[in-house]
Amino acid sequence: MRKGVLSTVLLASIILPGSWALSSAGPQKGPSGISAVKAILAQNCTLAGCHRTNNPAGNLRFDQTRFPTSVLDVASQQLPDRKLVDTKAPERSYLLAKIKGEAGIAGGRMPLKRAPLSAKQIQEFEDWIKSLKTE
Repeated sequence: MRKGVLSTVLLASIILPGSWALSSAGPQKGPSGISAVKAILAQNCTLAGCHRTNNPAGNLRFDQTRFPTSVLDVASQQLPDRKLVDTKAPERSYLLAKIKGEAGIAGGRMPLKRAPLSAKQIQEFEDWIKSLKTE
């Protein structure tokens, strides 16, 4: 019996300090800013048949080599009077309107035929677009 207690105490002294170190580090933050947006695009938008192929939907490619320059102050093909990401008026960014499913967009909410992005993901896009504001 004494041997079993000693083994348990020894094992606890090895495991518990490591567990404490992990839990005391606090919650792990994921990527933010452009890194978070790229991760969201990779998971939801740069899929075959969407915005990755040689003939991407709306002629809009989100692959790593073209994003974000492919959307900054570029007119939308659906509504040419709106920019995909409007750095002077971020609130008018058509890309954000499409992922939010706002009234006045052409076609459907993005991602098409998939679950809408989460509120957190949409907020990541909004924060990133607002951070680009120029005068």
